[in-house]
Amino acid sequence: MTGDMTSDQVSYDTRFTGTALPSGTTITWATHHRNVDSDPSSPAPDQTRATRIQTTELASSKQPDTVMMLHGFSGSGLTMAPLDQQLNQHPATLLVDLPHHGQTSVAPLPKPTEQPDLDAITLPDAVSALRQLLDTLVIERVDLIGYSLGGRTALSLAMAHPNRVRSLVLISASPGLADPTERDERVKADAALAQRIVSEGLDQFRDFWDGLALFAGTIDPADRLAPDLESMIDREQRRADTAELARSLRGMGTGRMPALHDRLFELDLPVLLLTGSLDTKYVALASEMVDALPQATHRTINGAAHRVHLDRPAATAAAIKDFWSILPDRSR
Repeated sequence: MTGDMTSDQVSYDTRFTGTALPSGTTITWATHHRNVDSDPSSPAPDQTRATRIQTTELASSKQPDTVMMLHGFSGSGLTMAPLDQQLNQHPATLLVDLPHHGQTSVAPLPKPTEQPDLDAITLPDAVSALRQLLDTLVIERVDLIGYSLGGRTALSLAMAHPNRVRSLVLISASPGLADPTERDERVKADAALAQRIVSEGLDQFRDFWDGLALFAGTIDPADRLAPDLESMIDREQRRADTAELARSLRGMGTGRMPALHDRLFELDLPVLLLTGSLDTKYVALASEMVDALPQATHRTINGAAHRVHLDRPAATAAAIKDFWSILPDRSR
């Protein structure tokens, strides 16, 4: 598929399940599940958010090649739907709203004694809860795709529970910050940005965020999202809760992430690293990661910046399909 794809070609059901964290806090996950047998006349993704459906039918025996997608900061699971539609060749997809995003709700946290100012889910917490989510949905293994924040989360999940991940696609993702001083500086910078989001409001933050050079990809008319998909993504991002985005930065920002550089050699499963040619920082990061990961491939998408899958959706999907085509145990 290319730019003529529309948002009502694949239907998504919104499903919720409660997940208790080790601290006793509860996450109510919002996930958007697609099956290739979905009725094309069903409501478009944007119209299904209020639907609450039991998850017991998501048995792994019926869906051996489930794909789980994790979005970036300030997005939601549905902002990954255009990529899923491009990859419409597998039985089922699970688009997850990460903690503090979309409709996934996080109960108020007791303040940890080690970090009394932290009122947010941390990345290790999210990894633990995602593993429990897979258990609840009776999904043994997934082909995991993560973008940016979702990429760091996906990498952390694969490192912690490699038996739950068949393959891993990381789009514009990093293994954290190896330098403790750099981590501390990033924590301070994310705290300042969190305060800015709350004080200035969502519209001003979005204007600032979208204007960053990091996202300055070029437009190729032959490979761009259809206008209704662009509008859906914009609506999803502008539905974000500023207080929750601030909590995400404080808990799951890059500075809070346990650095994984020295452990990448442990991850002995197929990994595809995707970066945009205009995102030179992440091109360099992926070049370092591919040397450390035992089964990794690095592909650079020409003309794309950080949002590779949105700047060049067809090219991104083609790279992922090529990667999947050589996996020995995928049924399709």
